[in-house]
Amino acid sequence: MRKHRFSVGVLTEMNPAEHTTHESRTLGLNRNRGEIIELRLRTDAYDGYRDYKTIRKTLCHELAHNVFGEHDRDFWDLTKAIEKEVEENDWRAGGHALTDHEFYNPEDEGVDGEHMDGGGWTGGEFVLGGSNGSVPPSAKHGLGRRELMAQAAEERMKRQKDVSK
Repeated sequence: MRKHRFSVGVLTEMNPAEHTTHESRTLGLNRNRGEIIELRLRTDAYDGYRDYKTIRKTLCHELAHNVFGEHDRDFWDLTKAIEKEVEENDWRAGGHALTDHEFYNPEDEGVDGEHMDGGGWTGGEFVLGGSNGSVPPSAKHGLGRRELMAQAAEERMKRQKDVSK
């Protein structure tokens, strides 16, 4: 992204129900040259996720819209160039390491005395920003984004007042 000076304000999942018609099944949208990019991650039946390479190619396509709006030759040339760069930097294709440190090797049995993670996700229902898996009251009431932001600002102000006392 640095090479092409791309900027993406929000990268989010597209709701398939909003962009499915008999004539079209949109896989991605780029609004205002990268202000918002939406990608269709889930299948039409909501029973799983689309193939990784399909999602990746869709992202490359949408990034090219940061430069070219129309699907002309310049757009397709840039899309193919981005796809090639992404493929070359994919860790499965070799990629490149930022350091010499080994971070994860699934084949490694571990060294004696070395802590190995025996845990992992054990399931449950969690809400981003919630604590201990609890659902914050605002999530139960179905508040909109604006109301949630206002509520969060009020809570921050209250905490600041409590600290200053």
